[in-house]
Amino acid sequence: MDTPIRKDGHHVAERLSGRSACAFSFEAPVQATEEGEIPEWLHIFPMPGPDGTAVARDGRVFHFPKGLQAVVDATNAEIEALGPGPVDLDHKLYSWWGGGGEAVAWMHRVELRADGIWAKWEPLAEARDKVLARTYRYTSSVLAGDGRYIRDEDGWPIGFEMDVSAIEGFGLTNIPAMRVKSFLAREGASMNEETIRTVLSELGLADAADATQIRDAFRAKLAAGTDVADLRAKLTAAEERVRELEAEKAAAAAAARKAEGDALLQRALEEGKIIPSTRAYFEAQLAREGGVEEFRKFLAAQPPHEAAKPAPRSTANAKPVAVPHGVDPEAYALIAAGHDPHEAAAILRSKKKPQE
Repeated sequence: MDTPIRKDGHHVAERLSGRSACAFSFEAPVQATEEGEIPEWLHIFPMPGPDGTAVARDGRVFHFPKGLQAVVDATNAEIEALGPGPVDLDHKLYSWWGGGGEAVAWMHRVELRADGIWAKWEPLAEARDKVLARTYRYTSSVLAGDGRYIRDEDGWPIGFEMDVSAIEGFGLTNIPAMRVKSFLAREGASMNEETIRTVLSELGLADAADATQIRDAFRAKLAAGTDVADLRAKLTAAEERVRELEAEKAAAAAAARKAEGDALLQRALEEGKIIPSTRAYFEAQLAREGGVEEFRKFLAAQPPHEAAKPAPRSTANAKPVAVPHGVDPEAYALIAAGHDPHEAAAILRSKKKPQE
């Protein structure tokens, strides 16, 4: 059974697994469209800042050590293994006074886009009524991960931070904690999702069909002599929407990679694992295909900040040297002379004598 811990009106449930679940609400309007339709996808978490963290209005800090895509992958894996995540009202499922209760909707899948994490949900009767009546406007994610309080010298909690690993579900609320872009921004879309699914169904295709599959299926209909006048118009619009979705997905992936790379680069600078003069070089490497993963491997091989400090020695004849922690002095001198880090490493390796 969960054991909730209160803090400033928000709760954190310490679970038997050692992880914690934390409610995180932000300003993402949940409302019906002008046609009275309820969106199939909701924006449930914003993109972190340039430093790779998200900060709530109440001061809670959320870190993403493996990046947002890892959170999305872990969430979808849990959904596949355990079933859809619950959606409630005002986090009643995580109530201080016992929790539990009915879900008003189910979270079936999440995906990373340019502006954060979106969830595909299945609203039940109560959730549909609330959204159509406009009595609830915002979403609040339930984050899972390793949470910890920051305490003052007297032991009183003065802050809270979490390394987020997955999203367990979300709630509908009217108490946002962070501003993000509305999920209703869909300018340029020529058809709604239901129409696209209808066209794909008529063509005998799955929802995930790409533009080439749609075109081939349509040509097969023409070859068979099928009357496809109406279908032709729907196809044109559907293909346009598919291209838009593919472009959005590619842009989201690129934005996510850049955000993750920027966060890694900033952390590497702060920990002294790279020096400022090499920033432009590593930015170029991170922008390449697979660059983020290669940079992770590079950082893992570098000594941590504390371990990189030299042993104490006499300072009688010492001179000040501008060498950051974690950087070999010889390597620093080579890089300062104009060599890139890879060249510097090769030169240092060539100077080492083979062990006898």
